[in-house]
Amino acid sequence: MFSILLYSCSKLGTRTLYKSNSHVSINGQRIGFLELRCDSVLSKIYPNTNNVFRHTIDSTLHLYNELQVRYLSEHFCCKPPTADEIRELCRLNNIDAVFYSTLKFTEELPYGYLDTSILMELYDKDGNLIIKSMHNTNIGNSYWKFPKPAMTIRDATYGALNRILAEMKIGKKASK
Repeated sequence: MFSILLYSCSKLGTRTLYKSNSHVSINGQRIGFLELRCDSVLSKIYPNTNNVFRHTIDSTLHLYNELQVRYLSEHFCCKPPTADEIRELCRLNNIDAVFYSTLKFTEELPYGYLDTSILMELYDKDGNLIIKSMHNTNIGNSYWKFPKPAMTIRDATYGALNRILAEMKIGKKASK
């Protein structure tokens, strides 16, 4: 019963905000992910924000079948990339899709602890939005103690990314 309650809480904060009607498969393709939008602002609040985000994305995507993941260091100066910029980014980096994410610290809790919200978008190589999801740790996670920023960044990133992968019906690698 207790595990059902925790599972339910983790799903409350995750939402699919948009899903393309066209069938797009990214299995076996090369995927890039960009640094967080406005990383310099986030780093003033919690210096390791982008490192925790990057590690969570990389380690999560490597659990899935045939996904070739590449980290991209391009910045878009606190504005979303245009379709032309995404097409050029994919062409230059030889990737088939790219993740673009915006993270916000939503609520400051006592003793420097933070709740986190992330909006994650996946674009194809033609610059078309495939799917958009979000995860809010304030709504979707139950912590027994005040969470440290690294934990909420990790939980929000993992929640939004797994929603996208579930919507795309991408299976995990078989365990050995």
